[in-house]
Amino acid sequence: DPHYWMDPVLAGMMVRNICTALSDADPERAKLFSARADTLCAQLQALDAEIKDTLAPLDERTLYFGGHNALYYFARRYELDIRTPYEGYSPDAEPSARSISKLMDALADAKHKVIFYEELENPRAAETIAEGAGARLLPLFSAHNVSQDDLDGGTTYFDLMRRNIASLREGLGL
Repeated sequence: DPHYWMDPVLAGMMVRNICTALSDADPERAKLFSARADTLCAQLQALDAEIKDTLAPLDERTLYFGGHNALYYFARRYELDIRTPYEGYSPDAEPSARSISKLMDALADAKHKVIFYEELENPRAAETIAEGAGARLLPLFSAHNVSQDDLDGGTTYFDLMRRNIASLREGLGL
């Protein structure tokens, strides 16, 4: 899974690595790069704390996700169990009827009848599972693509992650 930026702590490590590379390439602006990296890392730490605080009350830590598992690093950081009908991370993979059926059965018995889906991806599998399990659909954003409206509106990583927090709150009754 290449979506390591879904973990704000790992995203902070990325910021530091980028800062180092930029500083090496342009030593005259190293202080500027460092100051901006410090600001961004502080924002990422605050985001991490916000997500932890949001998810702290969860007693059931399973999320049902009707897309490719772009949330592995997010789930690992926040001790969530992501259930998806897809095997692996290939964007070309299709879930089997059996895996969809298994997820429908699990979701039908779940405390929170919500299946999350990845924004800007075809939610066909999530819709099928939701219909079969009597569940609602809510989006989660993997922050690797944005809509034209979001792009035009200046949407940031932090905006997308806060949309995720809002979806998690709504879907998990937080």
